[in-house]
Amino acid sequence: MVKKIAEVTLVLGLWVSLSGFMLGPPFRGSDALDALPPDATVVVGVTHVTTGDDAEKNDLFWKHTNAVVASLPSHQGYLGHKIRKQLFGNQAWTMTFWRDETSLNDFVRGDTHGAAIQNGLAAVEKGRFVRFTVERSKVPLSWGEVETIMNEKGRDLYGPR
Repeated sequence: MVKKIAEVTLVLGLWVSLSGFMLGPPFRGSDALDALPPDATVVVGVTHVTTGDDAEKNDLFWKHTNAVVASLPSHQGYLGHKIRKQLFGNQAWTMTFWRDETSLNDFVRGDTHGAAIQNGLAAVEKGRFVRFTVERSKVPLSWGEVETIMNEKGRDLYGPR
C-alpha cells in the first residue's frame, strides 16, 4: 500500500512539474537581422495566450497560428521570431522582431494574421501583448526577460470580454 501511494505521488508530482514545462523551436532570424549593426534598434512584439479546453477550437487556433508563423518571412521588415507552448497545458507565447513599428503594424493588419484573429479568437480565454524596442545586440531575448517585461507593461489582448 505504501509503495502504491509513493508511485501515485511520484506520477502526480511528475505531471505537475511537466504541466509547467514550455516547449518551442529555437529562435529563427532572417538575413536582414544579420545585416543590422549591433546598436540598431528593433521592435519586439510579444503575445501570450491561454486557450480553453475545447479541442476543436484549439485545433483551429493552432492551424491559424502555424499559418501566421509560416507567413512571417514574407513580411517586409521581419527580422526573426520565437514561439513556445506549454507541454501539458494551454499557454502559448509568440515573440517577433521587426525593423520598425510600421512593419509590425502591417503584419498585424495583414490577411493571414487577421484571419487568425478572426478564426482563432474563440479558443482564447485570456491574452496579453506588449511591444517594445531593444538593441539588435540583445536579440534574441530570453523568455525570462520577456515574461518580466510582459508582467510590467503587458496589456490585455482583446479588452474586456
